[in-house]
Amino acid sequence: MESERIQLLRTIAENPGDDRPRLIMADWLEENGEPEHAELIRVQCELAKYPQYVEWLRQMPLSQWRGGRDEHELMCRLDPLIRRERELLKAMPWSDACEYSTMDRGFIVSTVLESEEMRIAVLLSRGHPLHTIRLTDWQGIERSLPPKPREALPFLKRLELSEYAYTNAGFDELSRHLPGVTISYYNMWIS
Repeated sequence: MESERIQLLRTIAENPGDDRPRLIMADWLEENGEPEHAELIRVQCELAKYPQYVEWLRQMPLSQWRGGRDEHELMCRLDPLIRRERELLKAMPWSDACEYSTMDRGFIVSTVLESEEMRIAVLLSRGHPLHTIRLTDWQGIERSLPPKPREALPFLKRLELSEYAYTNAGFDELSRHLPGVTISYYNMWIS
């Protein structure tokens, strides 16, 4: 039986554009001793209602913001939360490997790893609906996979492999271990 956390994450993964499951998860996190993460989810969901500002705001110091009062208040709340989230992530044993992760409304949804770091993806999947992993190398990936990869990476939808490390060896084996996952190649010198 799945834990309540995993069930909530599964609902988020199955409804990526819907904020309601994220807000339910935020309530659950707050009730279970993670108020900072809960607040980060709420603020990022609220801020996502202003997509025309989000990219611009990320590039401008808060002191220069001249937007509406609601957006300014959100940015004032968001800045310390992101700082707190960064502090929490830095304290994790896998923080260095997650330098190139993408966060969406409070959760890590994609990351770039080396094949030997697949255990990090497993750790991330315990608290985030991680759906995309990009591997910079994939030599020996079969040895790095957990014993039951689909159970350990329940939200994984896409695995991107570097063309630089391309060989046919192991690709079929990898597909067999990860049914339902789209496996593709990318050119790491262009992407």
